[in-house]
Amino acid sequence: SSFTANNIGISNTSTMYSSYITNDTLMVGNTYIIHTKINGGDGSVGAWIDYNQNNVFDSTEFIPIVSQHFNAGVFTIGFTIPITATVGATLMRIRTSKFFEGLTATQACTALTYGEAEDYTINIAAHTSYCVPPTPHNIGGGQIDTVIVKGLNYLNSAPGITSNFDTAYSYFPTSMGNLQLGNSDTLKVFINGSNSGFGAIAFIDWNNDFFFDISESINYSNIIYSPINYQLHFIINVPSNALLGLKRLRIRTSYGNTTDPCNASIGGETEDYVINIVAPTSIAKQINTVNIKAYPNPTTGILTIALPTNEVASYQVFNSIGQLVINGIFIDNKIDLSAHKNGTYTLRVITSNGVSTQRVVVQH
Repeated sequence: SSFTANNIGISNTSTMYSSYITNDTLMVGNTYIIHTKINGGDGSVGAWIDYNQNNVFDSTEFIPIVSQHFNAGVFTIGFTIPITATVGATLMRIRTSKFFEGLTATQACTALTYGEAEDYTINIAAHTSYCVPPTPHNIGGGQIDTVIVKGLNYLNSAPGITSNFDTAYSYFPTSMGNLQLGNSDTLKVFINGSNSGFGAIAFIDWNNDFFFDISESINYSNIIYSPINYQLHFIINVPSNALLGLKRLRIRTSYGNTTDPCNASIGGETEDYVINIVAPTSIAKQINTVNIKAYPNPTTGILTIALPTNEVASYQVFNSIGQLVINGIFIDNKIDLSAHKNGTYTLRVITSNGVSTQRVVVQH
């Protein structure tokens, strides 16, 4: 049998159980395709990926490749690495079974009469830069001419895409202004030379993870025919728990489906901007009112958080340049920073009573 996930490929002739290590990296939030070649027989094929690295293949981590096949062949299925997946070396298991036994989400380790199990160690990594969409196929229209936030016009010089040789992506690093936590603001986008069938969508990377998740999208809009200055209104609802500071804003137009922030499109244009998230006066007074102790500080790796009993809280840790390096929900009131370099980090603890922010020093 053999296994391929995009450019990861391993062929083997072993039976029963085998373990392999791949050299490729899968990025959180990205979608991949598993190609599994089965040499013969009839049966079922499934996979598990230990996304939370707890050494258990949970039923929620199951990927049903094919429920029943009757001949040899290559069977494929797409899967997306969750944005909550733990980064690092991660175990993936692929199993086959006879059709009369089936293969369900709870059978990662159960005894089967026939079939094979193979484990692959893959590397899951966080994004370190924003994707740049490929140049779209040419259909004239969908050029982004003017973007307005909070009444401030931003007339850009990017010409949009009118042929395969025009600018299809532009980045404007100057901040467009401040948006306050918990507030709503209007984003106006003027589209030039649009034809029917074009659409537009916007994204804001609220958690600074260099990835535009679908939950960070602002409403999709179809553009009716209008040869010049068709105006779109997007409502930006700033989450009350959003991270403060600069955020990347992406606006995309294309012919047809534009709900993906990075894929190839037909016509249109992609433009990135920067907005700044600030706390209103009332929130600014409250944001540090929760005093939660983290110790030892400095730490060699394991940091204990003094949370109240039965408190459900989450955490975010940022490096010195504001990148999110680790986040999650507290299980035992501890955070493991042993895999991170020496330096000063910002710890943000979010509880039901408020938010605590403090500096943490890692010294191995």
